[in-house]
Parts: sequence; structure tokens; C-alpha cells
Amino acid sequence: MSSSDSTSDVSTNSAGALYVGDVGDLALDTRRALIQLLAGPSLEARRHSHLWPILLRDEALIRSRLAELFLDLVLDRDTQVAFTRAGGCGRPGSAGPPSTRAVNIH
Repeated sequence: MSSSDSTSDVSTNSAGALYVGDVGDLALDTRRALIQLLAGPSLEARRHSHLWPILLRDEALIRSRLAELFLDLVLDRDTQVAFTRAGGCGRPGSAGPPSTRAVNIH
């Protein structure tokens, strides 16, 4: 590896990076909450007590990241349950996610 290669690695790896080449800007705990929402089926205060306060703290940021993936965050503070659903559900003329289809890999 040349010195210019190592310089470019450093320039793309911010001080808060979690691994080499990490260009994300979310904190580790926020990423974990987002991953739980994406993995599903839900994020619940009872089962994910370490992630629930993070979700509440970073709700706007997490909503924004989910929206980029055509997903809405459904968050019920009374029952302390959150999950994702396809963006624009029930809204006429809303842009939804791209169509999906099964892929078979042989």
C-alpha cells in the first residue's frame, strides 16, 4: 500500500467512525436502534430496554433515515412499541417503495 492509499483511508474515516471506511454519522447506539427496527418485527421497551430511550432521543433522525428507505416509523409511546411500515401507507398518491420480487440464487 502506498502512502497516498493510506492517506485516502484516513480522509474517508472520520474521527467518530466505527470501522475503517465508515462514512456514516450515526452514533453506535442509534445505529443499533435503527437495525432493530429494520430487522423487525418491532422495538419494544420491555424487550429492548437499552434501545428504547435511544429511539426516543433520536426519533427525528431515525425517522429521516427510514424515510430514505421508503419506510415510516410507527411509534406508540403508551404501549412503548415501535415498528416500521411501507412509507405513505394509506395516503393517496404517495410514492411507495420500489416493487419487490423474490430472488432465487442457485
